[in-house]
Amino acid sequence: MTGTRQTDLGAPPPPSSEGERPFQEWLRVKREEQPVWQDQHGVWHLFRHEHVKRLCSDYATFSSTPTGMDSEMAMGNLTMLDPPEHRNLRRLVSVAFTPRTVARLEPRIREVTRELLDGASGEFDLAEVLAHPMPVIVIAELLGVPSSDRSHFAECADRILAVSIEDPNDPALAEQFEAVMSPLTDYLLEYVQARRRKPADDLVSALVAAEVDGARLSDAEIVMLGAIVLSAGHITSTLLIGNTILSLDENPEALRLVREDRSVVPAVVEEALRFRTPFAQVARITKQDVTIEGVTIPAGSSAVGWIVSANRDERAFSDAAKFDVRRDTSEHIAFSHGPHYCLGAALARLEAQISLGELLDRYSEIRLNPAVTPEFYPWQTAFGMRNVPVTTKLA
Repeated sequence: MTGTRQTDLGAPPPPSSEGERPFQEWLRVKREEQPVWQDQHGVWHLFRHEHVKRLCSDYATFSSTPTGMDSEMAMGNLTMLDPPEHRNLRRLVSVAFTPRTVARLEPRIREVTRELLDGASGEFDLAEVLAHPMPVIVIAELLGVPSSDRSHFAECADRILAVSIEDPNDPALAEQFEAVMSPLTDYLLEYVQARRRKPADDLVSALVAAEVDGARLSDAEIVMLGAIVLSAGHITSTLLIGNTILSLDENPEALRLVREDRSVVPAVVEEALRFRTPFAQVARITKQDVTIEGVTIPAGSSAVGWIVSANRDERAFSDAAKFDVRRDTSEHIAFSHGPHYCLGAALARLEAQISLGELLDRYSEIRLNPAVTPEFYPWQTAFGMRNVPVTTKLA
């Protein structure tokens, strides 16, 4: 395994313009030949399922808190905290995402989905009509901010996804993220301050009233918690809906199965999560030296786990490059693993399942429009389409 012991100063992953296949082939080669790889910026990358799963869950070795990160950026940011701080804040937010709470949202999700699809026929962009606005409306109502401002939220999320991280060690990166996040955090600050004056029945009010170790959360912490919930909470569903339609378009047999039997819908969504994982990677900092596949990653190193690669690892999934709705998908880590398992996983699943069911009921035919080229987000950030051009026939 000499290949795994070498630092590869070659090119980064193929850009979006080169298409998905070259990117997936690049990941496959890395899984087989260089499962532990250091790029030209000194960042270590992991590609196999067992290694990425460990990176996600072993916070004693792989920390979520970036070295030198501004403390204000980490305040309330669940993605940048390790236990026990992470556990305390997560507990506060998780009340809005319990299975019982999410189940109660089903009628509203279905109502919003049907309203958005009313009048949509022939050729249209499914991302614009449904995949973007529906999750935003749902998560905004949970938080207690006007869902009518969904275009603003979508623009904020799009700017976040469009950030291309070439060198995670770049000292200007924190400022770049702060600038990208500021339109959303500035917006949310107004509502946090309003809820301090006049509480309502929503998540922001619950966070305002909450205490951690006897202390109330600051405005900055609540704003960041809200920003993470709002952005991640709808981005995941937006990408998943598009990825599900793309995967079914490529696999007519799977589409036939789910048209004939709606009980297959959950299996289709789970396989879409595995096959085209919405969030491509997770980043960590090593807290101590760690040896994987004979390669030692030094303490203090930036490490990236490619979830989108892990979920196509033949060691974890047989015939992994095939979209198969009959397979066992229980080992996929599309929503990460361990302490940082996605809070909104149940909500994202429900939104995707309802969307797919409603689309199949409404349209006797739904296919990607071959006349319109789909645009993809940068692979390093997210795995999905900016637009989902479809052509349909009403049932």
